[in-house]
Amino acid sequence: MGTSHTTSTYSKVDSWLLHHATALLAYAKTDATFSANLAHSLLLQNWKPTQSQIRTQPPSTYLVPQTKTEAILEGNWLLQTLDENVTARAARGLLTTWAYNYQVPQDLIFGVVGLAVIGPTLGLIQSKKKKRSHLQVVVDKKWYTSHSTKELIELVQTTSQKVLAQELRLAGGNAFRMHPDTAAWCLDEPLTKIFFTDHHELTLLQEVAEIERLSHTTVTAVAIALSPTIDDSFVREFNTEEIK
Repeated sequence: MGTSHTTSTYSKVDSWLLHHATALLAYAKTDATFSANLAHSLLLQNWKPTQSQIRTQPPSTYLVPQTKTEAILEGNWLLQTLDENVTARAARGLLTTWAYNYQVPQDLIFGVVGLAVIGPTLGLIQSKKKKRSHLQVVVDKKWYTSHSTKELIELVQTTSQKVLAQELRLAGGNAFRMHPDTAAWCLDEPLTKIFFTDHHELTLLQEVAEIERLSHTTVTAVAIALSPTIDDSFVREFNTEEIK
């Protein structure tokens, strides 16, 4: 969970996209067919490889796609978003440099074709549906036991709206350009999970979310809302209890 470099010198949008780019490349290491087609799709963009070292941190395991379907959706979103954000030079450079250096395995050469969009033409999508994305809110247990259900709902709504507004700004105000998990939450299935935990565990969870650079918002010492882009397993690693 530690970092060796930071991306503080990049714009907020570039840093955001760079973090997702490193997560996508982490998945690509596990799937040769996806890697070959991602490299081919990137080269079609005619972006310039970087001439200088790009400062990155290890990708968060909670952002790495878990299946090929998720990776394809993430890849399509990332390429389209980068195509529309010409100033995201670090994220573009990282992916393009990787594509220039990528060597297609011999047994895949005849199965790779140039695609503007990854996946459907080659039949890579295993299923049209991916796992449902949840927005997760973790609340301090002491606060939870001393407040009404109405107050809990208001707190969840407030923190949730803040994290969604944060991502909407990064997407240039266009909900259809948000990360596919967040877009699905906003436009399709707004599923939310609510948990409580003690103050110490909540503080620890917030600190790790910062270290992992996961999209979230907090109400100091009371609650944290975690973006639908974050795998549900993150909250399960802490001593939390779901509120049904």
